[in-house]
Amino acid sequence: AIRALLDRNKRMVKEEHRKFKEVTKKLEKAAWNRSKLMIIGQGRAGKTATVRALMGKDFMKRLDSTIGAHLTQIKTWTNNEAWDETTDGLLPHNADTFAAQAVMAELALEDSNPPVQETWSKQSKPIVSAMPKFFGSTSTTPKPTDGATSAKKKDAYKYDIAKFYKAKKMRNQIEMSIWDYGGQDVFYTLHHLFLTNFGVYLLVFRSTELLANEKEAKGYLRFWLNSVAMHASEAKIIIAGTFAEDLTKKQLKKINKRLESVARSHLKRIIPNNTVGREFLFFPISNKLGTGVDDLRYHLERVIRMQPYLNRQVPIKWMKFLDLAVKEKHKYITFERARSMASKFDISSKSEVSEMLKLFHELGVVVYLTATSALSRIVVIKPGWLIEKISLVIRDKSLHHYVKDEK
Repeated sequence: AIRALLDRNKRMVKEEHRKFKEVTKKLEKAAWNRSKLMIIGQGRAGKTATVRALMGKDFMKRLDSTIGAHLTQIKTWTNNEAWDETTDGLLPHNADTFAAQAVMAELALEDSNPPVQETWSKQSKPIVSAMPKFFGSTSTTPKPTDGATSAKKKDAYKYDIAKFYKAKKMRNQIEMSIWDYGGQDVFYTLHHLFLTNFGVYLLVFRSTELLANEKEAKGYLRFWLNSVAMHASEAKIIIAGTFAEDLTKKQLKKINKRLESVARSHLKRIIPNNTVGREFLFFPISNKLGTGVDDLRYHLERVIRMQPYLNRQVPIKWMKFLDLAVKEKHKYITFERARSMASKFDISSKSEVSEMLKLFHELGVVVYLTATSALSRIVVIKPGWLIEKISLVIRDKSLHHYVKDEK
């Protein structure tokens, strides 16, 4: 009976793998499955500590103030556990991951009739040449044979199977780039360069400040709410109040009432806290004790997964371009260089290259500004580098010291 069960499972896996390879032959586009999470708010409000708490890291009493902004790449699987950090940042295998997720999603829906989804590509011709290597094959699963090529075929089979199982694991995964913005006034002049619609905003404020310094605290909250409304009017906002461990229920209600008076004109964009037993406009959390963090993480992930851009169809050839761009040793390239690189994946028109780069900018993987003709000729493929360089000029020297300052 056990032998029969094992044989049955083996047949099922083999059939599922066959379908996996079959779907990859015709795959051209896939759901984006990526988002930006932008952490905004007043300086020293506990934004970086909140990011650490969401990622399950230990609380640190002393953290350096964020200079400009800090980028972190993470992955999540909807189990509301601490998010996994991708320590190497944006890796050059996006197309593999992208296509693998798409294949598993299509296999899951093969017996249904999913609705037609909006796409970001104006071209629809096949892009087999742009597929990841293991997707490019049109042959059946390789079987070991006698001769000198047997070992190579075995390796190819193992690689293909490994991708298949990885795809199954990643089926419900989304990737996020967390942008932790410095909250000091001096950085406000650069934030508008990076605030985009394709993401969710977490506005962090110090709960106790809204009690002790109401006018000033309201001023900062009003500034950030207005900034998002101006630069990312379609984006959703979640508000978190830190240092809530010592507050009573009465104090929390008072804070909520004051917050409502500031956020009245932004309620359509704000996701309220509907946790059982609470009806607040914000999420009271304690990064020190960890209380409220799980609720906040759950709501953030739920809201992110509901955003339309997450499921829009994007050409895999665009991801192949991104893979190539990430491998570049340079921090930025010219538009013409980007166009030359894109032509390798059958992305030939100037308009499509521009459309692709604008999308990647909105999603935070590159910086491509088009306000002037001079700016539109440059593509920054390492956003963190640009932030660092700008912050050398625009920063609060009383808080943020560099070695050069001491010379």
